[in-house]
Amino acid sequence: MLVRLTGAECIVVGIVTSILFSSRRKRHMPSAAQLKLDRAALQTQAKIKDTAVTIYLTDDNVVVKQNNYSVFPLADIFAVEAEATSPTLTIHVAMRKKQTVAKIIATFGSQEDVTTWETQLCAAAHLPPPPSFESNSEESNKPTEGPRGLLPKIRVMIIVNPFGGKKKAPILWSQHCLPILNTSRQFEITMNETTHAGHAQEMVHSMDISQFDVIGTCSGDGLVHEMLNGLLTRPDWDNARKLPLALIPGGSGNGVAYSLGNINAQQAGIAITKGNTSDIDIFSVWYNNKKGELCRKFSILSLTFAFIADVDLRSEGKRWMGPSRYLLQAVLQVMKYPKYKAKLSYLPKTESPPEPVDVGVPGPPSILKHAPNDQPPEDWTTLEDFLFYWAVTNVQWIDAGDTKASPQADFNDGLMDLGFAKHNKDTGRLWATKQMLKLENGGHTADQQFQYHQVHAAQLIPLCDDAVMSLDGEFFPVTPVTMEAHHGLCRVLLPPGITTKGWRSD
Repeated sequence: MLVRLTGAECIVVGIVTSILFSSRRKRHMPSAAQLKLDRAALQTQAKIKDTAVTIYLTDDNVVVKQNNYSVFPLADIFAVEAEATSPTLTIHVAMRKKQTVAKIIATFGSQEDVTTWETQLCAAAHLPPPPSFESNSEESNKPTEGPRGLLPKIRVMIIVNPFGGKKKAPILWSQHCLPILNTSRQFEITMNETTHAGHAQEMVHSMDISQFDVIGTCSGDGLVHEMLNGLLTRPDWDNARKLPLALIPGGSGNGVAYSLGNINAQQAGIAITKGNTSDIDIFSVWYNNKKGELCRKFSILSLTFAFIADVDLRSEGKRWMGPSRYLLQAVLQVMKYPKYKAKLSYLPKTESPPEPVDVGVPGPPSILKHAPNDQPPEDWTTLEDFLFYWAVTNVQWIDAGDTKASPQADFNDGLMDLGFAKHNKDTGRLWATKQMLKLENGGHTADQQFQYHQVHAAQLIPLCDDAVMSLDGEFFPVTPVTMEAHHGLCRVLLPPGITTKGWRSD
């Protein structure tokens, strides 16, 4: 029943709601014990806007106590600045919900207090050390491992695709990510915009990598794919692959960035300032081109076929809708409910995978001993059937927050995650609709009709005409392919606290 309220009644409801919300918020105010203030590394009297406060540095937070406690997670602190002429320290904090930034400007009793706070806070928040602790040697300008991540000065090149997704990448970069980096004052930024398809791969393939400590993209998964293939097809690929990769979400899919914890451009900026790196698996995709020549592409996200590829690629004309385009296309595909015949094979997880050998071209060695359309060895599992779903993935999410294709995926385990479902009497439109709704949280993999395997390698030979294949979210020729995983081949920048299973892996 629809209840209509008068203007006065609306005001009353608003006041009551505000009171209830305020009281609930007070009841959940954290206590000193919850904040572990008794174990704080630092506890100092200071002033903020002429108001006396106590500031604590705990294992996880900076806590400001006045009448109540204001809590600022160390993971959200991206810069610390000490003034040379007064005992004042400025702490820059990202406000995640609003995707804005804030400053804590605290005046201490002495310059010694400021120095102590600056030094210990930079270390606790995994930020580059303050200027007074920098070395003047050339080595201080190169990325090095350590508890504080990458040491200054850090030279960053970001490639921005102004045409990706809803064409918001330039705004996301300039308004949400770049200010984070500029505030820290530890970075030299070079930004290049792409002008045509394949431009990012061309730039990365020919760039002088000695001029940069970090390279990255601000766009969707397609630009990440281009950057990766530019790196790994270079003659010096084994050196180029060690450059940390910064992945700033600015497209319509953003599956890789989301899986790594970079859920928005601001978080990606913080990941760069922290310098928290991890190795990440890459997989090769071998296929024959139209001339019959053996070719290789590198993938960081996924190779998909059947329903999941149809949803991704047949929604290209609806990019103006943003992520909603995938849901609409999924509904259309369920209504059509096509069948996709294919022959698939895979090498299951084993303690003793084949030894890789050099293949005579730029890129990592290979464990494969057969061509993309040849019969695989006997230790592979092979079947031929009509498929509804088929995907090989490297990370959990292939579409940010909407498609958790592989909930068990670990992006640094040396394995690919293969999932597929066959057509049979129990997998009709109703079943397909239920699986579509489960894709958001990965629940589809628990269905008894769904097979999920961790594999070292896989092969797919399409045996149907009306089908598409998607490699890292982009069109790929519908042709026999063989894939293999390369353990920890590249390095990526992650926000603090993110494991190799990535964002929301529980």
